[in-house]
Amino acid sequence: MLHPTSRRNFLLTAGAAGFIAACAPAATPASPSAPPGPPAPAPNEPWRKEWDDLVVAAKREGALALVTFESSSYRAGAEAFEQAFPGIKVDLTSISPSNFNTKLQGERKAEVYSYDISTNQFGVTGFRWVSDGFLSPVRPLLFRPDVLADASWRGGYEAGFLDKGKQFGFSSFWSKQRPIWINTDMVGPNEIRTVQDLLNPKWKGKMVAGDPRNLGGGKFVTVLRRATNDEFLGKLYKDQEVVLLRELRQLAESMFRGRYAIGIEAMNDAVIDEFFAQGLGKNLKPVEMEEINYILSSSGVLFHFSRGPHPNAAKLFANWVLTKEGATVWSKAAGLNSRRTDVPSLFPDVDPLSGKKYLNLDYEEFSPELIKSQEIARALLT
Repeated sequence: MLHPTSRRNFLLTAGAAGFIAACAPAATPASPSAPPGPPAPAPNEPWRKEWDDLVVAAKREGALALVTFESSSYRAGAEAFEQAFPGIKVDLTSISPSNFNTKLQGERKAEVYSYDISTNQFGVTGFRWVSDGFLSPVRPLLFRPDVLADASWRGGYEAGFLDKGKQFGFSSFWSKQRPIWINTDMVGPNEIRTVQDLLNPKWKGKMVAGDPRNLGGGKFVTVLRRATNDEFLGKLYKDQEVVLLRELRQLAESMFRGRYAIGIEAMNDAVIDEFFAQGLGKNLKPVEMEEINYILSSSGVLFHFSRGPHPNAAKLFANWVLTKEGATVWSKAAGLNSRRTDVPSLFPDVDPLSGKKYLNLDYEEFSPELIKSQEIARALLT
């Protein structure tokens, strides 16, 4: 899954000046509303000296090597950190996860240590980085009470750690996934209510989907397998002659141009807002299904590289980006809804609904299942 780039650009255009100035356990109820967060820490609390000393040490280093997802909008977020802590220059690398993985693997083989910290996609690759020794625990870096408090986070503080040991990858964002969309000009209001309805012969050849062999990291296929069985995948993707595409814009455009009645993982937030802004898509809507309620929390995950060149700046950034002030800035940069209870959701339409249970497949314990789902999809469709 990609970040909603067009939403970031809208936010940056709408309020750049103010912008620069300024994930739940598996199958647990979501709490999307934003109740009052924890009180601001008092200036005389004991942790303040550690914070003040850290700021001095980080400024002495004078730089931070930061990795983010591939988007120019993160530059404004980096500038906000530089303004908050004058004297620290952010060396920003914005890159896709797959390209960064190749780059990082090559540098580590050459014993080059260029990066301090990242807010990028984590997922299965990140878990492998842990076993390869590429990462240091992020948990020991965090010490501010307004970061550690359960009251600061929807779902609680501990829910943010995606790895089994609750040490390496902290997720501060989440979003409800909406994999099934319909064209209401072609599909009646009650015709698609469960995934079994997708097998109606009426829809044969009239559905488009993101290719499950390489899009989505196996999440939707895993959700389908859990809701039905492995045979269902063949009945859906093969027997129903679902058209498979790999390019996100092409997928979305095929729905907005009215070429298909049903889209499966076709309406990615990375591109759909561009079409909506053109007045298109008034006949498109997502279909909520209890059997496939799941969330994404693997985007914008905070993790810490081992042997980074600026350890104090990394620690400073890790704490700052999880405070109310930092999280507000970074939520806008990422175009994602923060889990912090004192940071309003940017996009209520993808906020998990109160009282509903959602599956979170971004936790490490689901990695073997995701890998198996991808293998099944490749075997079925190759």
